[in-house]
Amino acid sequence: MQAIVDDILTVSKLDSNLLMITPVTVKPVEIAKQAVKMFDAELQSKDLRVVFESHPSLQELKIEWMALDPSRVLQILVCPLMIIFVDNR
Repeated sequence: MQAIVDDILTVSKLDSNLLMITPVTVKPVEIAKQAVKMFDAELQSKDLRVVFESHPSLQELKIEWMALDPSRVLQILVCPLMIIFVDNR
């Protein structure tokens, strides 16, 4: 749950204009696959499977690389997945 606390602190920094965005050239599809892979253990323990499919427009527009901050994109992609696995107590 440390990741949730870190994400909340990141939002707080964003609200205070203290967050630095550091774009680098990366493959966005690989970042998305990495986000899904972070939950392999939870998915297996619940006998669930996630299938990743990139949007056809990425291929149509021949987008393979983008300049973005991979850590921030991971935070955005991981938050909805974290919600799925938070235990309701």
